[in-house]
Amino acid sequence: MPRKVAVLGSTGSIGVQALDVIAESPELELCSMVCGTSRSKLETQKARYGPCYAECASAGSPDTIFRRAMEKADIVLNAIVGGAGLRASLLAQ
Repeated sequence: MPRKVAVLGSTGSIGVQALDVIAESPELELCSMVCGTSRSKLETQKARYGPCYAECASAGSPDTIFRRAMEKADIVLNAIVGGAGLRASLLAQ
């Protein structure tokens, strides 16, 4: 059974590379992804990779969005820079 992965910061360079790796690995399954503000890029990614959950952190409470993205994940890849990334890491514990 593949391990479910949440990608936080999916539209940045690390997030984009992570999505490609997940898509190529039979051992991994993308379950959710979050971006900061790049809604159009997120929509393109959502159509390509088909996660169960995809949202922009700027669309509401980032803490709520991060928690929702992580709730069914076995693995959380945090590719968010700065203080927002630290906050997401703390929530992932």
